[in-house]
Amino acid sequence: MNCIKANNFLKKPFGEIDKNKIDALNDIAATCKKKKIRLVFVYSPIFSNSPDSIETKIIEDISKTQKCQYFDFSNDSTFDNHPEYFDDNFHLNDNGARKFSEMFSKLLQD
Repeated sequence: MNCIKANNFLKKPFGEIDKNKIDALNDIAATCKKKKIRLVFVYSPIFSNSPDSIETKIIEDISKTQKCQYFDFSNDSTFDNHPEYFDDNFHLNDNGARKFSEMFSKLLQD
């Protein structure tokens, strides 16, 4: 029996993003930059493709401002339309997490 709970469409956003979390990301990025610590932002794959995602834009803006790397896998074709890699719309299952971890570790080694 197939128990996959992911569906590939979100009708509306979940609500506003907490400004404190944005401020925290900015603070972390600024601290890392100041201490010369490599910081990498990663948006892991999600099953629900929400057009014009504000989250990706915010992280992209912070990474540009703070001059750190940002990898956006939110709509990666390896995972997009593949419910077998997800427990729900936002969380990879064990197989999906292993596949993503392997892909991402190779990317970081380059």
